[in-house]
Amino acid sequence: MTGTPFLRQCFVTSGIALNISQIGLVLAYSVAIVNQLQDPDSSISIDDECGSWISALPGIALAFGNMAVAGTMAKCGRRRTNILSSILSFVGWILILFADDVIWIFIGRFLQGISLGLILTSGPVIVGEYTSPKYRGTLLTVISVAISAKTLTMHMMASYLKWRLIAFICTIINFVAVLICLYSPETPSALAHKGKYDDCKKVYRWLRGNDEEQELKDLIKASTELNQSKHNLVNQTITERVRCKLDNLKMTFKKKEVYKPLIISLHLYMISYWSGMPAISVFPIITVTKIVGTEMNIPIVIMSVDLIRLLSNFLAMYIVKKFKRRLLIYCTAGVNIALLFLIAGYVYLIENNLPYMTLFIGNFSTPIIMGNYDRKAASLVAIIMSLTGWICIIVSKNHFTTHW
Repeated sequence: MTGTPFLRQCFVTSGIALNISQIGLVLAYSVAIVNQLQDPDSSISIDDECGSWISALPGIALAFGNMAVAGTMAKCGRRRTNILSSILSFVGWILILFADDVIWIFIGRFLQGISLGLILTSGPVIVGEYTSPKYRGTLLTVISVAISAKTLTMHMMASYLKWRLIAFICTIINFVAVLICLYSPETPSALAHKGKYDDCKKVYRWLRGNDEEQELKDLIKASTELNQSKHNLVNQTITERVRCKLDNLKMTFKKKEVYKPLIISLHLYMISYWSGMPAISVFPIITVTKIVGTEMNIPIVIMSVDLIRLLSNFLAMYIVKKFKRRLLIYCTAGVNIALLFLIAGYVYLIENNLPYMTLFIGNFSTPIIMGNYDRKAASLVAIIMSLTGWICIIVSKNHFTTHW
């Protein structure tokens, strides 16, 4: 492939993004297939238990993919792991597309879960090894954008298209990911770890140009030391090898540059997965109906939430480049916690029929307002506040008489 190093990095990253963003399609696909298969006129009939298994199987299989990813990356390399993941997902969609019995849907969903387990762990690692530091943050954010875009796309398709047609579209998308992965090179780090230093230099310069030679030297030096330490383990007994690896593991986790980022990353993952993203993706109708009721247009609300999420990811691509990571962590975590408390409080009050809580809130705010005037402009502020209060009274009275 010709072009600048940035375009080459975008090309190889696009394959990872298309593959890893399958999580948006796979999880949200439950909305389409379960509801349509439970229709009496469906060619494949399922009950609630089968529907639950169709939704849950990718999550169960994901654990198997996670357990296999370390060994797969070590033995097969990053590129082959990515190709294996995309092929498993592709086969899963094919099985669902041509399924004439629910068992084939189960198998397809299970393969998709294994694929997600492989790529969710290896994907960010591969992108980090492909890309330059100055582009890394933005290109990693592309993954989040792709996940949000595919979730929105799936919810739109689930509202209007049949489940087989949706599976066909997803098969085409996944086939494109397979092609990009096949034409992408192995990562420089994986080549260096295998002792292929000439290939490592060639791929590294193809991806990043000739402006990052120092990082290339550091990579080869670190890989040489690692390969030498592995060579020294050959003459040791199995017990000595296990003891040596355990000691290295302990030393690794004692380093601040390891355990601090790990704790922060785990916390951010917890925020991501407990902020409602899986619930909105997999069970959007139930979740949204629980919050806003049945009087609103539920599909429009769901797609609006997906669109907001997509736009926020586009905004994140800009913010990541302009602000420091520490500030972003504090701001996003703080806003997320506040919003979760607000939503939880709102749902609790609605479910327990406590609308009169607003009377307490209104009375509580009055003394704060009265003590907030500036003495030098007390009269002017009082007039403005009185006019504002008058407008609020008129609007609230009209709303009350119209809708009560």
